Amino acid sequence: MSDKQRVLDAGIRSAIIVDDGYDEAPQVVELLDEGAWDSLFDDAQGAEAVRIEALFPDYQPEDREELKSNQEFIDALWQGRDAIRDLLSGLFDVYEQKIRDNRPFLEAAEAALNALEIKFETCGRDFVEAAVNADLIVIDLFLGIQQGERDRQFTVEHLKEVIKRREDVPLPSIVLMSQVPGIDDLARDFRQDVQLHASAFRHIRKNDLSQPGRMKGLILTLASHRSDSQALATFVETWEDKAIEAVHAAAGTLRKIDIDDLQHIRSMLLRFEGLNTSSYMLDVFDRVLQYEIESHGAVLDAALRLDEMADDPAPLMISNDRDTYTVLEQTLFVNPKRRTHATGAEWPIAFGDILGPRPGNPIKRRGFFSGRDDLVFFVASPECDLIRKDGLVTALLVAGSLKNIDMAKPGLAVTAKTTPVITMNGNQRFQTLPAMESEAKAGRPQ
Repeated sequence: MSDKQRVLDAGIRSAIIVDDGYDEAPQVVELLDEGAWDSLFDDAQGAEAVRIEALFPDYQPEDREELKSNQEFIDALWQGRDAIRDLLSGLFDVYEQKIRDNRPFLEAAEAALNALEIKFETCGRDFVEAAVNADLIVIDLFLGIQQGERDRQFTVEHLKEVIKRREDVPLPSIVLMSQVPGIDDLARDFRQDVQLHASAFRHIRKNDLSQPGRMKGLILTLASHRSDSQALATFVETWEDKAIEAVHAAAGTLRKIDIDDLQHIRSMLLRFEGLNTSSYMLDVFDRVLQYEIESHGAVLDAALRLDEMADDPAPLMISNDRDTYTVLEQTLFVNPKRRTHATGAEWPIAFGDILGPRPGNPIKRRGFFSGRDDLVFFVASPECDLIRKDGLVTALLVAGSLKNIDMAKPGLAVTAKTTPVITMNGNQRFQTLPAMESEAKAGRPQ
């Protein structure tokens, strides 16, 4: 299959290149040379003022401060700049140089799209309307000559507006470009701010646009992930929207619970089980919310599309901020703040706890840990047994250890004999393995 066909089959039929180099005129904030402004207003008086008035009839030299911040005045000067070069005193020099410097990069981006026969438009900072239906958006990180946070935030907010307005249109693939060094970290933050999945996003330094096949390769990678990425994005967005509705629905159901219901619950269940009302009600609220979320057919339909994802997708080769194990950890374990909440259970442990020696405390040779600082125990007794006041007098513990891991290094593996990841002692991460080394106490699964 040809590259052109791959792109076409992925649904990338239209594109837009967004860069302030395509703007028709400089913006107010881009003309900061006070000396050039003063020279213009000092020279453009009397007979010379007539030349400015021909471009902007409301010109009054004494209104210089107002005129410097008047975009219509700047537009008029820009459009008629060739006729008044002797009065401008280099006012537009920096802006014009920026356009000249930027032009080769934009031509390289245009050539890549042409090579793949992707129809495209070009647009400056006012790009929202033009980008709403584009399948691929190639966009500059800093839409402004200052190349600062204000220009970056402008790009972020307007791109988010594009995505918000697409409604039934599939989400676009994004290529971020910039001349600044350190774009890897900047691109990561940008992607997080715009709320894009890595599979729908790539970045490139403008200096690399001229490298043969560089931009083309990025687009082909985006094409290979496009369908799966859109399925994932649709599921997350649908889940988020319906989860908000589910909160209100769940609250409506739970408001029917009153004091007499709590008394009934205590007498029927909690007194026997030994649990506090607060702990039980937290569990109830969690379950009711989950029930309401899963009542939405749209969530279930969006989830079904994930079954069609490839088992062996092409590698993303991007995103230095991914942490799949955080999701797994949050799925397996109760939030640390909840773990500090007193449940009222007779036993101070629960199913899924991992017991280990306290850091810094001496370990007795004939004590529970046999003098070893590498021994931990997984609590395997059923929850219902552990919370009975007059029931179980012993607990089933499975010996093992926690292996200290570095999330930034390769080699982390989840097998049938390990838990994915446990975070303890601040940000320190561990895996639970049999007969390995570690320390400390972890949280219990949900």
